[in-house]
Amino acid sequence: MEDLWERLRAVRARPTDPHDVGVEVQSAGPAPPGWEWVAPMVARRTLIFELESVFWGQLEGLVDAQQWQDVLCFDTETTGLSGGAGTVAFLVGWAKLLPSREENCIPKVQVDQWFLRDLPGEPELLNLLDAEFRASRSLVSFNGASFDLPLLKTRWVLSGRTFPDVVHRDDLPVARRLWKRILSSCRLGQLEQDVLGVQRKDDVPGSLVPELWFSYLRCGAAADFATPLEGVLRHHAQDVYSLLCLDLLIHAVSRQPGHNLWQPVHQYEQRRRPLARLAPWGMLHPDLGSRVLVDFWGWLALQSSLEKVRALEAAWQWNPNAVVGLAWGQTLKRLGDIRALKVWEFLWDNSRCLPALVETLKWLEHRDRSPEALTKALRLVAQAQEGAAITQKDRQALQKRRLRLEKRL
Repeated sequence: MEDLWERLRAVRARPTDPHDVGVEVQSAGPAPPGWEWVAPMVARRTLIFELESVFWGQLEGLVDAQQWQDVLCFDTETTGLSGGAGTVAFLVGWAKLLPSREENCIPKVQVDQWFLRDLPGEPELLNLLDAEFRASRSLVSFNGASFDLPLLKTRWVLSGRTFPDVVHRDDLPVARRLWKRILSSCRLGQLEQDVLGVQRKDDVPGSLVPELWFSYLRCGAAADFATPLEGVLRHHAQDVYSLLCLDLLIHAVSRQPGHNLWQPVHQYEQRRRPLARLAPWGMLHPDLGSRVLVDFWGWLALQSSLEKVRALEAAWQWNPNAVVGLAWGQTLKRLGDIRALKVWEFLWDNSRCLPALVETLKWLEHRDRSPEALTKALRLVAQAQEGAAITQKDRQALQKRRLRLEKRL
């Protein structure tokens, strides 16, 4: 075992610069337009453009652009979609806001992309990314908590590094709460179409990205990588730009859920017409339209207790069903409002909703506790036991409650 450790130390102590070990490095050649070589096998591109004016005009009073200073909305393109130690990120990038110091000025967006020409250049790429991550305030991803971030951390560990201790948040869980019930899926592409109004054309599917990069390697990894991989580079740039816009939108909904720009709905029957406008370098600007549809229940979770009562009462008047009634009753119950009892009694009398009956019995037995309330509870228990549409487990629970009520009386 000691001999093995000695050999591992010797391997780790070897110089990483190919020039130090006598390996001939081919000249990178001129970089594609807009790119620059920052290392023999690593190229970088920076795109700066103004955020779409209509989109920013809708969110300007709901978000503070200064809060996104040095916040990196990042994404990766990898050699595989399954993760693991053999998967490498060959394209890493992010979008961030560049807030203006002048008032009433539209902030700019900066998109940075780092391209790995070939696998031997990965240590140099990680070294450059490490400095960028450490200088950032926080990282934002979409499904990055389960894929992109673990993948990068694995690459850092395999290179003998420690991943920067930077605050990270993932927008996928929040997006699911706001749109899962009304959209067919919560993929970033679906959210782009139905929420941001972005419909890509001639886009490269994410599943083809690894094969396109390996095909580029098999053809010699030419210095002009932008020609064979132009679709991949544009796809990645749109991903990070859309993620930045989605992050701004989610923050606005969470911060001011009562704003009239949001329209809570229970279902999404028609797909909206894409209204996105062309942005520089083949990307698309988002367009929210006149209203942003959000899932009623996800939107409700962001409200205060009093706002929840008002929203649920309006939903109850529109459609008095068991789902809305139970949620409204629970909210009223937490506020100690007697109207909760009326809602549960209505559900039991009209639809024989057993959960509503259980809540009614709990209120009568534990909150009211008067002889009249206990007598009423016993009558409701007997009524439920006579019904046939009730499981044996529920019958046993009702019998226990009946014996307890009789004992109290």
